[in-house]
Amino acid sequence: MKKLVYFVIAVSICLLSSCKKDSYTNATVVKVCGIHFLRVLDKEYKICNAEKTSTFENNQKVFANFHLVKNCDDNRDQHPVCALVGPGDGWINIIDIKMQ
Repeated sequence: MKKLVYFVIAVSICLLSSCKKDSYTNATVVKVCGIHFLRVLDKEYKICNAEKTSTFENNQKVFANFHLVKNCDDNRDQHPVCALVGPGDGWINIIDIKMQ
């Protein structure tokens, strides 16, 4: 009987931990000088995987699921950019993005 209780508890923990819900945030896609940003509230994050936003227009409202990263793997923050682009508020990788 103890083994059955332990088995049920283990299965329950596995099921509960695997049910992670995706979290989408209201955002705006911003494109300046070939750099893609995601504006969330009052912050603008440079996008590492900009191919995810290539089909969206500049200033288009979206729902985005993303995570913050320290920098992009290809060191794109080392490349010179135009004077219109500021440093941004950090870097993100987009997990999923869709139109509002």
